[in-house]
Amino acid sequence: MYIQFLKMKIKEYCGKFATEYSLPSDERVDLAARYTEPVIIQRSKEQTEKYYRDHVRSVDASSQLLSNDKNHSIRIDQLFSADGDGNTPKTDSHGDSGRGKSFMLQKIMLDWASGELYSENFDVVFLLKCEELKCIFEELNLFGLLSWSCNLISDQISHILELKPEKVLILIDGIDEYVNHPSSHSMLLLTNSSDRARPMDILRSVLKGIFLPESFLLVTTRSIAADALMNLFKGPLRFTEIMGFSERGVQEYFQKFFQDEQLFSKTYESLKANEILLTACSVPLLCWMVCFCLKKHLTDDDRVMRELKTTTSIYVLFVSTLLEHHGHSQSVLTMLRRLGQRAEEGMKKREGLFVEKSVTAAGLDPATSVFLCKDSLKRNNRKVPVFKFVHLSFQEFFTGLFYVLLDEKESWGKVRELLRSLKSKGIISRPCPERRSNPVPSVIMFLCGLLNEKASSSLFEMIKWTVPHTIKLKTDLLDLKGRQRFTEIMGFSERGVQEYFQKFFQDEQLFSKTHESLKANEILLTACSVPLLCWMVCFCLKKHLTDDDRVMRELKTTTSIYVLFVSTLLEHHGHSQSVLTMLRSLGQRAEEGMKKQEGLFVEKSVTATGLDPATSVFLCKDSLKRNNRQVPVFKFVHLSFQEFFTGLFYVLLDEKESWGKVRELLRSLKSKGIISRPCPERRSNPVPSVMMFLCGLLNEKASSSLFEMIKWTVPQIIKLKTDLLESVLTVRRQHGCELFALRCLYELQDEEFVRRALGDWVSMNLSKVSLRSTVCWVLLYCLQGRDEEAAGLS
Repeated sequence: MYIQFLKMKIKEYCGKFATEYSLPSDERVDLAARYTEPVIIQRSKEQTEKYYRDHVRSVDASSQLLSNDKNHSIRIDQLFSADGDGNTPKTDSHGDSGRGKSFMLQKIMLDWASGELYSENFDVVFLLKCEELKCIFEELNLFGLLSWSCNLISDQISHILELKPEKVLILIDGIDEYVNHPSSHSMLLLTNSSDRARPMDILRSVLKGIFLPESFLLVTTRSIAADALMNLFKGPLRFTEIMGFSERGVQEYFQKFFQDEQLFSKTYESLKANEILLTACSVPLLCWMVCFCLKKHLTDDDRVMRELKTTTSIYVLFVSTLLEHHGHSQSVLTMLRRLGQRAEEGMKKREGLFVEKSVTAAGLDPATSVFLCKDSLKRNNRKVPVFKFVHLSFQEFFTGLFYVLLDEKESWGKVRELLRSLKSKGIISRPCPERRSNPVPSVIMFLCGLLNEKASSSLFEMIKWTVPHTIKLKTDLLDLKGRQRFTEIMGFSERGVQEYFQKFFQDEQLFSKTHESLKANEILLTACSVPLLCWMVCFCLKKHLTDDDRVMRELKTTTSIYVLFVSTLLEHHGHSQSVLTMLRSLGQRAEEGMKKQEGLFVEKSVTATGLDPATSVFLCKDSLKRNNRQVPVFKFVHLSFQEFFTGLFYVLLDEKESWGKVRELLRSLKSKGIISRPCPERRSNPVPSVMMFLCGLLNEKASSSLFEMIKWTVPQIIKLKTDLLESVLTVRRQHGCELFALRCLYELQDEEFVRRALGDWVSMNLSKVSLRSTVCWVLLYCLQGRDEEAAGLS
């Protein structure tokens, strides 16, 4: 009987729970009517164990992880499925701010109480909000704590837990509050459920499985708070991440929000035209804010869409929109400063719930504020009214806003204090989860966003405010750079190549045949670690299935892959002009673009070189926005093709013109000092790549399939090779660019030239070279069979 009473109370509370975060009553909507399920990823055992190694001291717990092999998306109801051994796992669901963690728990409660889901799984569901638990100062036992969270008395709960503990679900929302509020718990470890203690101490015994080991447990956290949190879990653990909405989820949410089909189509089509905003809407909180603003600005929604480019700009427009549509008993500037003051004080004390007295003490009227929501907290068996910001992130936003709404001296003092805390407490250098659970970095990001005049203009114009010290604030915030993280995308692993082949060919028999052939060519297998080359190889194999063994044998250099790809495309497409003429025209367009450092070409410049952009298989059509209209532009399939066709252009000219172009290229390589620049600068310049393709095209075996098709013989191949060799050696002697020289020699694939080139090399400095497997093949080729000469090469 009392379970039915509990369900009725839950439906009463959750049914009224507004997705609009308790905004004025005209904006309230039933949770079930608008709830859209977020994407939930169950992390693989391998990835989770890595997290434990990186962030958690006790790695013993990692052996208790569910043994799923791959990351995969799951539904909410799958969070409660048993593991492979029939055990009841505890589930940790974490996600960044605004991803929908609390709403997910509300929806689970509502579905259970309504009998739509989980009725067979659970006799009772309890929801514990850590934000509220840390405000309880009295000591309770387990039954008293669960009673505090619902409308049942301790004896009723004790009866339920004793009868069928395996039919009990406990939801714990915001467990990171446990870590971030150490004063709310001790190190007391309870063993008897009747023992009285602080709420957080009882919680620890629940997490460790000392209390209710057979019951289901679902914990959400804004971020995983490393050692202090993860070491609490005992027993099987399911590790999930709430990612927010998929693109389809955003569409579904817009449809539910606007209801009217015409209105939905209009707003959603506008959203799709703004990719940045569409991506931002994957965060459910931001999606709701964008919908709210669009609903209030239906007549000028295009302007609204254009303005929203950053997270801060969304918050600014939302705040401005709310202020426009609600009257105020005090000036807007005064009210915003007071909200900011209340937000900052709460942030410093790590408080998110404020009693009425503290709100009025800040000069705010809680009854009329549109940014504070009223709630209640159980204290001494009575309900005490409390207030909180619409969402925790609004507390961080208003703190940042507070700093820019003060006079120059006071504002600067506040910001300096914030920056000092960021540096001295080492917040920014902590592991990512700990950093994210601290509000200071978020406040600084909002502060930076508010110093962007375009983003903040709508709000500052409304309150007639100009930040008096914008330049100084910007300058000092720039000093925050600190330690930077550099990452390098290495391409496919060998397993990644296998996976790509499988996805490309789809047919299992075809995949096995081609991948086995690939594995027999180690050089080509290594080249396929570059995703672009992997795609080109797959494309060529698909078109040459009957003679794929020959194809495999021919592909030894990067240039040979490009040559075969181009030849294959030319074989399978008709042309309105001779192939030789078309290739020269493509090369001319490529070279002109290279000289001007251009990768996008307007239609006029393409047709000027004699090309028909509509029929060219090597140029892709795109569009560029100019003067509020879309202008058609063309580009090569990939930037590297522009470099390849430039090199090809030089060998398709007559002897005199060709040699003139190559000499010009070599002079620019030396005179502009490109080759002696640091590696990143050198790689961002197309000249070295063109030169390597040029060397590769002078390798008769590599270029034969293309040159035979167009009936072309390079007229001055020996002279070109000789001069190229001299240039490469000069570059090496003057600038010490051994690896670049070796790459050129490798593409040339002429053993006589390699021997001559390495004749006077005594040493080679590779200390600063990232020895990828592709580099190792270059070294192996150039040094093989030269034991005597290479013996002294250190």
